Amino acid sequence: MQGKCMKKYRRDKQDNKVSTSLFVFGCVLVSEFNYVYYF
Repeated sequence: MQGKCMKKYRRDKQDNKVSTSLFVFGCVLVSEFNYVYYF
């Protein structure tokens, strides 16, 4: 999950720093949630 997010982050980095920051933050939250949910 986080790997996909980081690839998207690298690709979109030039476009809009604010939205990519939010996107990465969301990815981290989802990753944490998945970790808690599965384990």
